[in-house]
Amino acid sequence: MAIAAPLLLIAFGIAQVKRTRRAAWVYGVATLSVMLGLYVRLSCLGLAPVQVWDTAALLGAAYALFALQRLTQSGPVLHLVMVLPLLALATVPFQLNSPHASGALLTIGVLYLGMRRATCHVLPLYLGVTALNVGLYLRVPSWAHRYHLGQLYVIPAAMSMLWLLHFHRRDVRPAVLHSVRLATISILYASATSDVFLRASVVVFVAALGLSLIGVMVGIALRVRAFLYAGMAFFVLNVAGQLLLLFPEQRLGKAVVLLILGTSITGAMIWFNAQRESILQRIRVFRSDLATWE
Repeated sequence: MAIAAPLLLIAFGIAQVKRTRRAAWVYGVATLSVMLGLYVRLSCLGLAPVQVWDTAALLGAAYALFALQRLTQSGPVLHLVMVLPLLALATVPFQLNSPHASGALLTIGVLYLGMRRATCHVLPLYLGVTALNVGLYLRVPSWAHRYHLGQLYVIPAAMSMLWLLHFHRRDVRPAVLHSVRLATISILYASATSDVFLRASVVVFVAALGLSLIGVMVGIALRVRAFLYAGMAFFVLNVAGQLLLLFPEQRLGKAVVLLILGTSITGAMIWFNAQRESILQRIRVFRSDLATWE
């Protein structure tokens, strides 16, 4: 009976929301629902400390409200979706290497980024990026210690900076945008390159080469000179450095990688000679477009 009465009031409030569309009814239903949830928890668990299920319940409610908001386009419901993840943070024990805290923050970050994509508001973007970074950095020290990779400390912050720069690319002067992009991507590549020379591992070497090639491809796809220049520069630096500093115990593996790379380059040169005129024409068009890149 103690639960039935609040449920009837919630049902009446929902009916009033549908009829009047007033924000006061929305907030009233939300407040009553929270109070009912607290009553049920006290009845079942007493004064037990918060647990992972409390966080999951709040985040589940936030996602459900977000789905409801997309169906109704209600502004008050959107405000509730913004607040619920912040309440969920109060149930999270913040400590390094905490899967509970990291998972909750990553879930909150995904929710806020989804809100940014759906509503085009700026605040969810910053909240989402902040939550994702904090969630990752709670786990980064253990990952870096396990894999002995210093670049893990740099990657989340660098990727977030590049993402925010891309979002504000029309608000920043082109020269400043290019300089900050180049500095950020260079710091990222420098950390990856330092891991290559500090660790005699073929996997780390291949990962650094792949990261450079990804930067080149992203630069071409997005028409961003900073990504293209930095990717090519650090690709050449990694290959040249390994040719000069092959470690004896890793000589065979890295030699195989460089041999495959050299074979690929030779094959590309043969293909280039066969398609010279067509490729040169495309390069001329590419060079004329390069001047218009950011």
